[in-house]
Amino acid sequence: MLTKEQRIRDYEYLWDVLHRCFPLKGAMERLGFDWDKIEKECRPGVENAADDLEFCIALDRVFEEFKHFAHTNLLNARMYENYKTFFRSIAEPGSEYSAPESVEPWIRCFGQPRSDAFYSMFDSTEGAGREFYWKGEAPEKPVTAAHEAPKKGEGPFAAAFMLPGETAYFKVPGIPMERIPIDRPVFFDFYAKYGSCENMVIDFRGNGGGATDYWKKLIVEPVIDEELVAEGKMGFDLNELNRDFLEASFSEDGEFASGVRRPAEELLELPAFHKEDLAQVTEYYHWFETYRPDREHHFTVRNRIWLLTDKRVYSSAEGFAKFCKENGFATLVGGTTGGDGGSMTPSHAILPESGLVIRYKCVENFNKDGSSNAECCTVPDIECDPALALAECLAVIAAERSA
Repeated sequence: MLTKEQRIRDYEYLWDVLHRCFPLKGAMERLGFDWDKIEKECRPGVENAADDLEFCIALDRVFEEFKHFAHTNLLNARMYENYKTFFRSIAEPGSEYSAPESVEPWIRCFGQPRSDAFYSMFDSTEGAGREFYWKGEAPEKPVTAAHEAPKKGEGPFAAAFMLPGETAYFKVPGIPMERIPIDRPVFFDFYAKYGSCENMVIDFRGNGGGATDYWKKLIVEPVIDEELVAEGKMGFDLNELNRDFLEASFSEDGEFASGVRRPAEELLELPAFHKEDLAQVTEYYHWFETYRPDREHHFTVRNRIWLLTDKRVYSSAEGFAKFCKENGFATLVGGTTGGDGGSMTPSHAILPESGLVIRYKCVENFNKDGSSNAECCTVPDIECDPALALAECLAVIAAERSA
């Protein structure tokens, strides 16, 4: 069992990482979060924990007070095992997603003897350890589903239909990387069967994210006729705690291979950027991503593409919503998203005494106007009750057709 001194050291290290590497303090303060108050109020629970389980639960309170803002989590035992399996699998030789060097910093965070030993105390069976096996998962912003392998015999997530008026409809409740080969036939068989449509409706309501490659390869590249170059800006403070994650993401094989680093002061030129954010953002990365038409699985949309959204559209699914709005790829209908998409994979840090792993974003992703995407999210072009978004979309389509 950890001593009181060890628990305090872990707690202070956690906050050191947050203060130095998580550049969203300003955004959180504008939303009403008080970091100093949270740090002060959560400390006694850590100091006075009776055992390791109480310590984990007390430590997790920090992230509950954060409401898991911008992918912040203390990984519970289930999440730890899922991420360890996930990052190792994408680096395996022959993997469709293999890019070992670009994920090496993440791989190193999982499978450390100290971490394995500590997490092994908690499992899903009955007993005190079960509580921490599931602890800390935000219901509206799933943090593990995107990295869970499909169960044996489980079918695709996505569904496709042709609605009256030559309107193609795709329901996409999640976009995990492991689902790409399973869901690919849903899209490609539909494209081959119909070839084209008048309007295409993509229903992302309830989609908590997963992999950018999902929507890039299955939705965007099959329907564009020519190359499309998207861009964005991410702010950060490069230091020894987050250097490896940033450099891997910006490397030749990384998530954001094409881009340039610039001084953060240039962000002041953007109308919605907050000057106080310069306290935690010293540089920004201006990245570019090229989308190329998939000629083999091409699908023509003669009029318009529509995307249905709600507050549960988060992470990589939010990245798609942001991409659609900023690049004119689709018209958004429904509710404002949950935000925090369109930027690099969350970073991880290992607490020095317990080996517990925390997760956080080491970049602040900006909307086109300079506002923080995690704070302001993506507002749809046509706002309505998300539950009625499909009906609203079809009504607009019908009105345009009869005009």
